[in-house]
Formats: sequence, structure tokens, C-alpha cells
Amino acid sequence: AIRSDLQKRLKNEGAEALYEELLSLDAERAKKLHPNDSYRVLRALEVYYTSGKKLSTFAFAPQLRDNYAFLVLYLTRERDSLYERINERVDRMFEKGLWEELVALTTGRKNSLVESDPSMSAIGYKEFFLHSNNSGKSIADFNAEDCLAVKSQIQRNTRQYAKRQIVFFKSLSPAISLHIDDNLAIKTIINDFYASFT
Repeated sequence: AIRSDLQKRLKNEGAEALYEELLSLDAERAKKLHPNDSYRVLRALEVYYTSGKKLSTFAFAPQLRDNYAFLVLYLTRERDSLYERINERVDRMFEKGLWEELVALTTGRKNSLVESDPSMSAIGYKEFFLHSNNSGKSIADFNAEDCLAVKSQIQRNTRQYAKRQIVFFKSLSPAISLHIDDNLAIKTIINDFYASFT
């Protein structure tokens, strides 16, 4: 009930009002969040109103310690090939009914999903809400042109996400970059890693 009440308040009062409320209740946690990060703001408020404790006072699990041996591999392919595969994958998602899925999830159900639900912030879903907000149309009323615009945005966002993943893996100092088709190198490095413990 607390969660649904907070979600209703988010819809009626807006993200800024709830962020200000969190700021007054748990300033330490609020300062680590963007005011528009409604999912985490709602979560912190939910924890506070459920337990009476600030989320910032909870002990979180320690980071992985240095006494573990890791082998970090990241598999690459040519960027043009990667982007082409991303575009084709999103095309298939629409062919298999992505728009119809969103319509079913967001309309005509007792607990229809709304934009502020965490699952709806994922790439592939959030673009529908963004286009709906910009066009003034409900997702159920989208035509072929609307779906094409959403598809294009999902493809763009997925390519950008892939680019960020590449940058992240390159920043991991022990990470070894290997081409996805180089099966021999992948197998050799993994076998050598295991052999070092025997």
C-alpha cells in the first residue's frame, strides 16, 4: 500500500516534491540521487515509511576483496557489424509484437503498468512513453509512423548503451579484449587461467 500510495503521489505531485520530502527525511541518501530518479527516490521513501529507518543507515555488502582471482574477458566484434545486429534485433522485436506487448501491459488490466514502474525504464519500453508524452497520443493509439519513430529511438539508445559497455570494459585494467569469433584464443586463455590453480 505504501508503494502504490507513493506512486500515486508521484503522478499527482511530481518527482521534485517527493525528492524534497526525501531530502528532509534522509538528506544523506537524497544527495546521492538525481531529483528525477523517481525509482530510487520512491524506494528510499518506501524504506523509510515501512521501517522507520533511513536507507542511508543500512549496512550494504562490502565490495569484492582483493584475495579473489579473476579472469575478465570481454568479447568484441567490428562496430559496423555490432550496430547492424542491434538494428536487426530491434526489428525482430517489433515483428514479434513489442508494441502489442506494451499495449497489453499498460491498458485494460487491474494493475496496468505505468511509466514510473521500474520495469518500464528499460530500453525498449521507455521509448514508447517518451514518444507518447511528446506526441500526446496514448501508446495504444500509435500508428505505423509512431512505431517506426519509437523503433528508431530504441535502436539508437541500444547502440549508445553498447558503446558505454565497451568503454566500461576497456576501463577494467585486468580485462582482456578478444574477438568473438576467436574461439581458439578464448579457449586457450581460459584453460591457462584454470591451469594456474592446479
